[in-house]
Amino acid sequence: MIYGGYIMNKKIKRVVLSILLLLILSQSALYANQSSIKEILGDEPVTYQLLKSKQGSLMRYCKTNFKDYQDYKWYGQSVAMMVGTEKVGGYPDGTIRPDQNITQAEVLKVLLSGDEFNQEIQEGEKWYAAIVRYAQEQGIVSPRAMESYGKQATRIDVANYIYNYLQLRPSTNESVFKDVNIIDKKVAQTLYDEMLIAG
Repeated sequence: MIYGGYIMNKKIKRVVLSILLLLILSQSALYANQSSIKEILGDEPVTYQLLKSKQGSLMRYCKTNFKDYQDYKWYGQSVAMMVGTEKVGGYPDGTIRPDQNITQAEVLKVLLSGDEFNQEIQEGEKWYAAIVRYAQEQGIVSPRAMESYGKQATRIDVANYIYNYLQLRPSTNESVFKDVNIIDKKVAQTLYDEMLIAG
């Protein structure tokens, strides 16, 4: 483990978000609705343990349904397990794009996919307007220009969203991160203490 080298301003990949969300999932239960995923997982609540036990079947499902999914890559198992949660589902062109950077709006969509909220958007609004409004109402993000959520997410963006979503209390421990500004150190250290990031 490398201490102090998390590089919080670095763009975050979809797969890294998937792994972070798997860690969150290990503490909560979700339910699968998609019939083919349902066939794999059955009627049980979707937990980290269930996903881990069905990992091989989920990987085969991904290999069949996403033309760019590669089970032998370092992220193959994590992506398959996230597909099992239905928080990640791929694109209409049959890809899942695990190596592509992810926007702030896409991070919020994945993070909030289990929440129920009004997803109506007004004519001319961005596709993510309702998601951002809900995230603002919940205190996950601060109000700012809607267009800014179309920009690529950094690791500190995602750390802040997860920190606020989980309503964590700030860590009182000295930060192990040396490359994070003073404001973000508390967030990063808290997620480190919760074993959601390693540095």
